[in-house]
Amino acid sequence: MHTSAVRPAGGAPRTGAKEAKRALERAAQITAHNPVPANAAQQLAERLATRLEALEPGAYRPAHGGFKASQLLFHSHRVFIVDFDGFCLADPALDVGYFLAYLRPSGLWYHRPGMRRWFESSAACFVNAYRRALRERAIDGAEADGILERVCLYEAASLFKIATRRAHRLNSPRPGELSAMLTEITTRLCDEARRCYGALLALVILLGEQLPLDPDLVVLTAVLS
Repeated sequence: MHTSAVRPAGGAPRTGAKEAKRALERAAQITAHNPVPANAAQQLAERLATRLEALEPGAYRPAHGGFKASQLLFHSHRVFIVDFDGFCLADPALDVGYFLAYLRPSGLWYHRPGMRRWFESSAACFVNAYRRALRERAIDGAEADGILERVCLYEAASLFKIATRRAHRLNSPRPGELSAMLTEITTRLCDEARRCYGALLALVILLGEQLPLDPDLVVLTAVLS
């Protein structure tokens, strides 16, 4: 789909800035329903929004806009995608992140045995298949790497959406479930931060330079190591 010649009829691309705005709105909704983790949700949303607003994908491509496993139909060894009401131009990482966020089984939020292992194995399988598909469609490695590097942020944004919808459905707060979701969002942001730090460090080593011993940098190094 991301290499399709079909384009949406109109409308501006669905940018990282738009997803940032939605993440902040969803954090506010979570706060309204569950005041206990209010500060954590708001701070996470602000961190995420800052990173999303800075995204500059190489190209906006046709995207589903709400891609998840429940929108796949299987028939006669073929796969069909349905529900294109959110079809748009977007960073391809949006669809990948959305899919991975919704791939998480509900048992993960209750720390049920085997759920984490199942998710990580399934996610790796999906990402590897996506990378192969890009290669088969002549998308160069640098662009594919860029897409997959941005996935963490869109995944975190989609997890905010899941958390918001859970809060709306509940008659009473479930702080354990919400806390697990916020922890998952934190993990995705930390993974993205480690990737950025690793890329920076690799560049510095390549150039043969040394980083100044700035106190903030020392703290960042300790956190990310």
